[in-house]
Amino acid sequence: MGDGNFARRYQNFLAHYPEIGKRSPNVKSFDLRLDGQVTAKD
Repeated sequence: MGDGNFARRYQNFLAHYPEIGKRSPNVKSFDLRLDGQVTAKD
């Protein structure tokens, strides 16, 4: 999750998780290291 802003990054992930789940239901890994961005990896 990077080196700081952990709570903000996690809240961003939770806010966008429903949309991510719809677009990529088989995703098993998420990269939260960048502020304001969630990268989904199959």
